[in-house]
Amino acid sequence: MGKRTITPSGEKFLPLEFLRFIMAIGICYAHLLSKLTQKFIDLDFKPIFSGASHATFAVPAFFIISGFFLKSDGELGDFVAKKIIRLWPMLACSILIHIGNGYDLLGLLFLNDGLGIINKTNANPAIWYVCVLFWVLICFYLFLKYTDIKKQVLTLILISYFALFLICHRGSSYNQVVAPFLTLGVVYGIFGVSFGILFRKFWQASHKLFDNLQNEKIIFTILEVILVGGFIYVSAFYKGFLHPLCYILLFTAVFYVILLAKGFISTIFAKLSVLGRYSYSMYLMQFPCFYFMNKWLWNNFQTSNRFTIILVSLAVCGLSGGGVSFD
Repeated sequence: MGKRTITPSGEKFLPLEFLRFIMAIGICYAHLLSKLTQKFIDLDFKPIFSGASHATFAVPAFFIISGFFLKSDGELGDFVAKKIIRLWPMLACSILIHIGNGYDLLGLLFLNDGLGIINKTNANPAIWYVCVLFWVLICFYLFLKYTDIKKQVLTLILISYFALFLICHRGSSYNQVVAPFLTLGVVYGIFGVSFGILFRKFWQASHKLFDNLQNEKIIFTILEVILVGGFIYVSAFYKGFLHPLCYILLFTAVFYVILLAKGFISTIFAKLSVLGRYSYSMYLMQFPCFYFMNKWLWNNFQTSNRFTIILVSLAVCGLSGGGVSFD
């Protein structure tokens, strides 16, 4: 979420910014409903929450985006410095604004229970994504920079396959240990970044096949409506069992057509791209916002309207970081 949305050719890709915003909203929405279900027993948020729980699958999708835009040019020191500059300020703010215990401060060093190094849950559980992202990106930067390019694809396929196997068979909590020295959060990061790198290679080899297609605007608009609509439905409303692989495949299809930017939906997304700058800060500030809203805001709601509570709470989360981004 803290990555710049830049195409492999170096141009800023606007439609993807709004897709990031939709996914960040989905994650906050699912976490918010979980909190409200416990807070407002009489309003019965459970029916809504059961449909929104799949939105948390968007976190691995963010790893895929990061892998897609990962480059191994330049020196390691410069690469690490850029990641710290982009990720750390908002991370530090989200930690320092609500400290649960001394272990929370380890997050300032990109260390938390998502890495399996400590077993104390942070007061802001959302930072596990940033901590894992930071270290996984460094590992894959070194992998891309110092390995034979001819062997990279096969290695990445094997890494993605075994990581996906662990994701599908070893639980759902990010800090759950799924193998020696591996938490599920780290596995999410390894899978997402490796799959994102592979997806970039596939996209670069295939996207020009759709150039000069007859009636491409109509064809791709229909395709975008189906895929984006299905993606939103599955993320926010579908109440049945959803296999992680199904979500990943659906997201990958959405990602591909949005990257092509040939339909009307992509055009709308590009016009709304400014909202993408709120994605990273919204994600990191959601749990501190929940904490303070539980103390000072939610108790003052004299309404039985569930959606008023949801909309006001999401607005607070969205505005809390001031739209800080590091693009």
